Order: sequence, then C-alpha cells, then structure tokens
Amino acid sequence: TKVFESVIVEDGINYQFYDAGKDANALVVWFHGNGEGDYRSSGNNVAQMLANRGTVAWASDEAQEIFGKAHVMSFQAPDTWYYAQKDGLLAKAYEEIMAVVKETGIDPENILVSGCSAGGYMTTRMIIAYPELFAAAMINCPALDVADARGGETPTDEELKKIRDSRTAIWLVQGETDATVNTEACSKRLFNILTEGQEVTESTKAVEIASDYTTYQTKDGKYLMTLYETTEDNKLMFAEDYNVDGELEQVLYSNHWSWIYTLRNNPTNEAGVSIWQWAANQLNEPAKTGDLTVIAPYAMLAVLTAGAFVALRKKDEE
Repeated sequence: TKVFESVIVEDGINYQFYDAGKDANALVVWFHGNGEGDYRSSGNNVAQMLANRGTVAWASDEAQEIFGKAHVMSFQAPDTWYYAQKDGLLAKAYEEIMAVVKETGIDPENILVSGCSAGGYMTTRMIIAYPELFAAAMINCPALDVADARGGETPTDEELKKIRDSRTAIWLVQGETDATVNTEACSKRLFNILTEGQEVTESTKAVEIASDYTTYQTKDGKYLMTLYETTEDNKLMFAEDYNVDGELEQVLYSNHWSWIYTLRNNPTNEAGVSIWQWAANQLNEPAKTGDLTVIAPYAMLAVLTAGAFVALRKKDEE
C-alpha cells in the first residue's frame, strides 16, 4: 500500500506527496489534466489520483524500482493550468518543488516531470520558464493549440525554440489523431521545433490487442515522440482485464487519452528501452534495472491519505 500525504500550501498550490524514504534521491512531478481539476473546490485531488493513475503510477513498485526510489509530487491546479502565467502558477510550482528538494535533500539535478493535456501545457510552460529545472520530461498530448481560447497563451515558436537550450530531455506521447488537442499543432509541432536540423529515425512496434505505435527520436536520444495508431472510428486501443480473470481484452477509449500508455510504461524507443527507464537514465546515478519495455497492465494501487475523500467521476480530459 502506498501512502500519500495531502499538503496544503497557503497562497500556493496544494499537492499530494509520496515519501519514498530517506535513501530516495529523485523526485517525480506530475501535472494532471483539465478533467482532473479542482473537484467541488476541495483543493484535494485524491479522487483524481484513484481515477486515472496519474499520481499513483509513479509510486508503483515498478516505477520505484526503475527510478531507484523517487519521491512523488502531484500538484492540484487551483483552477486550471491554462492560468499558469495569469495566476503566477509557474513561480509557485517552482518554489514548492525547490522546497521539497531542500527538505528531502535529494540531488536537485534529479527532478523528472510528466503532465497530460492541460498538464502537458503546464509542463511545457515550466520548461520554458525554468530550463535547468528538469532532467527529463514525459509530456502527453500537450494542449498547446487550445491554450489561447482557455485563458492561457499558446507558446510561440521562439519560446519553444528556447527549450532546445534547456538541459531537459523530452519524450512526447500522443495519438496519431487527437480530437481534443490537435496532434499536428501540439506534439508534432513541438517535436519538429526541437529536432530542427537533426537526424531523426523512426521505429514501429506492433502491440498485441492494443494500439501499435511509432517512435521518432534524435540520434543522441534527447528528444523522442511516440504516436499511437488510432482506429477507423478514431479511438485508441488498450488491453484491459476488466473481469479480473487474468485474460486481457481490447477496449477502445478516447483518442485523447494517450497518457494511459505513459502511465503504464508502454512506449519504447528503437532499442526497446521503456519511457520510464529512459527518464531514469537522465538522472545522476540512475537505477540499473535493465530495459523494462511493455508491461502488462496491473491493478490500481490502493491509496491512503489522512482526511481524504474518494469521489470518482467520469474523466473529461482537455
């Protein structure tokens, strides 16, 4: 059982925190999507943690083995991440991340970040604002194209070009088609800017039951993008064990829900290295656990928090 603590920050951003122990030397930061926002103004995202794995995946035994023990920090957007600049959320998140680094004594070079949809937008904005903060970023269907219409600011080409000067290694994940945030204007746009003038190779992997995918990567392995095949009905395919009988069956989800693949450590590069292992390899003294590639889905972790509420609702990510 993994235990998360609800941390309330006055005039800041509340978050859930998993303490991986005194010998942990890394931190994983997660920015949720818009559909996992502030439920009933609770300021507490425990329900979202349980509903979509976005937090608990990083505290799983698999992730902790790969990252060599890592604390987990899952922020709760006060309203929406699209207000990152308007409400000063970038500075608040940075200050709280650095406070955790200081309190835990981890290597400040060992911070990983991941976010989906609106959280992918927030992640991108954080890298632009703090280019030396993150060792690696796993960005899922970043909602860059809709930001202007939702209270944010779609990054300009010049802003995205600045990311090339950052130390952050980036792996983008999205469906080949995405009806919520356009793949061409989001992941592909960012990847093309990051890799301009560089040699890019591609590798396609067939996956039993679930969607096949193609991974594009630079020669140095700093920038990658995985695009998942969508069906004729424009859905993403996943292997689920809904009956808990040990038998996987194919299910179809929204073409926007590509973050599920990252949270299952599913994407791999051309050498077969999984996205989590790739991220761990960007850390100082990363865990040497071998190349963990596609892992079958496993049961949701139970999460205990003092005073937590559980209120599952239908995901409506944007």
